[in-house]
Amino acid sequence: MSYINKLLYDEGYLKTIVKEKFEDESLKVHLSKLMGRSKEKPHGPRVPKFLFKLATHPWILPVSRRFYRVFFRNKQLTLKRTVDFEKSLAFIPTSESFGIYINIRDSSEKEKIVRKLISKLSSLEYSGRKVFSYVFRKEEVYRGPFIDLAPDILLLPNGFFVSASLHSDRLFEQFEPSSFHEMYGIFLAYGLGIKKGQRVDAKICDIAPTILHIFGLPVPNDMDGRVLMEIFEKNSEFAKRKPKYVDPSYYEKKQEDEKLKQTIKNLKLKGKI
Repeated sequence: MSYINKLLYDEGYLKTIVKEKFEDESLKVHLSKLMGRSKEKPHGPRVPKFLFKLATHPWILPVSRRFYRVFFRNKQLTLKRTVDFEKSLAFIPTSESFGIYINIRDSSEKEKIVRKLISKLSSLEYSGRKVFSYVFRKEEVYRGPFIDLAPDILLLPNGFFVSASLHSDRLFEQFEPSSFHEMYGIFLAYGLGIKKGQRVDAKICDIAPTILHIFGLPVPNDMDGRVLMEIFEKNSEFAKRKPKYVDPSYYEKKQEDEKLKQTIKNLKLKGKI
């Protein structure tokens, strides 16, 4: 486990803020605390065991819930240290993201931070092993009109899970994930009209256009990727038929037409037309 937000915090790029968070407790959790069944500190006098069973009995539980909402409107206050996005220069927003955003408008200053962080992260090691196989600029991975929304730096972990958490005192912890993503996958195609023993250099974005072509459907012209024509046998229907490209609005109109057909069919079944 690698806590990159902690590294950014230690390097002065990331600033934090402490927020108050109120969480409503369930009736069962609250009563468990009052009984002393929970390891957490109770918020009031403990409840005898027979009262707990009585309050959680299926017949009485609805009444207990109403009573709880009125008299035990207990909210637990927790203090949570989180990223101050406005004041931070660099941060990973969530643990679902393996990308670092640079929060600065000046392009020259931004470039300096990007270069410095790429150099730092590329050489980062733990137990004699590099933490990242590669550290990308966003331009190496993304393209198109919305590239500004992408993270400025993307991380390709070398067997390490990246966490955005700020609650660890250490930069690294031992962690063995049950599974992990890889940069490269396997593409297999089999069936009528598919070449046997054909090797193909496919990308993940090629799969959707190829499937649409196989089913005889047009490919939206804003879709990334291409139809993998080299996987089809020379005289097959798929090879003879050229890929057809349409405006994305084609499928929106098709959906509206299908809805209209279904509406007419339903009215016929009801005898209204």
